[in-house]
Amino acid sequence: MTRDGTLVLGEQIQTFDPGARRYVFTKGEIARSYRPVDTPEGWLWLVEVVVSREMRVTLELRALGPWPVDGVTVTTGHVP
Repeated sequence: MTRDGTLVLGEQIQTFDPGARRYVFTKGEIARSYRPVDTPEGWLWLVEVVVSREMRVTLELRALGPWPVDGVTVTTGHVP
């Protein structure tokens, strides 16, 4: 999260290392960023994630003040 409330989401790719017998970090980058929705309680971000063609979830991230994000609520956008 930036000082102005922009939520920045990153992506990490890990690959299995047979020699170490564990997953290791391969690559990372910023995937998306979201501006907050103004609410009286603080900042709110709604992030829609496509899980499959039939299912989406909406991640509701809420910060009661500018720093830090206080909690996360996950709700489904479509129930089969």
